[in-house]
Amino acid sequence: MKHRARQTDIVLNENRELIIGKRGGIYYIDENGKRVYLADKKKPTRKYKAPRGAFARYLESQRTLN
Repeated sequence: MKHRARQTDIVLNENRELIIGKRGGIYYIDENGKRVYLADKKKPTRKYKAPRGAFARYLESQRTLN
């Protein structure tokens, strides 16, 4: 039996029960009891993470001294 997740192109060939979570995530429970989420697309990942905090301010102040 094939399942379709809402209006996406995700098709499961196994006989699984699709569950819709509280915040709209669609998942099923695998053989190990873990949730496996079905996603339409990958979430964008940030490649650059700006430094934060006191140490970053210290480094910035040291950079301006030279």
